[in-house]
Amino acid sequence: MQVAATTLQRPAYYPPVPEPPCSLATGRLPLRDKLKQLQKYIEAFEYNHTGKCYYSTKKFRGFAHVANVAQDIMREALPIQCVEATFLGAYLTCDLRDVERYPLSFKSALEGHEHRHIVLAVTSGGKWGALGISRRDCLAYKELKYSSLGALVAEFAAAYTSCWHQLQAIYLGLPLPRNPSCNAPIRWKVRSKLERAPQV
Repeated sequence: MQVAATTLQRPAYYPPVPEPPCSLATGRLPLRDKLKQLQKYIEAFEYNHTGKCYYSTKKFRGFAHVANVAQDIMREALPIQCVEATFLGAYLTCDLRDVERYPLSFKSALEGHEHRHIVLAVTSGGKWGALGISRRDCLAYKELKYSSLGALVAEFAAAYTSCWHQLQAIYLGLPLPRNPSCNAPIRWKVRSKLERAPQV
């Protein structure tokens, strides 16, 4: 998993390795600000436009694999795509005990081409938001302010429309584990709705 990343020659124009946010779990920042800080950290890795995946993002493996990949990302600091950003967000929110995290993925079409995307949906205190990365900013971070999962997904659906994508399916997984050593399979997709937000 690490071979491709460690042997890759880092171009001189690459930004320095991002500094991880400090004290996400114990700091005095309000939760919304902690999530904003975490999103800025994710964005600091920059989006990978090369089409080449530098990390092993096999979803059929347990959360321990997610945690290991996240640690590789933090160490190697190579550009990432949406799956790696979701892995990173899931790992770095393990200690936020008042936050539940769900994989939220989308399938869309544009000019005959199918596109897939995933973000980390987060919820706390009856509010919903999302962490992630995308070519389009409107398909990544959402502040923790939406009154329901349906409202959050409706916001993403509107963003897809603004990007001229036809949204074909929306998938919601089960809450992600908190133990970085957990090898139990992750349920990435257990609910789906076609072209509309789930009513939750």
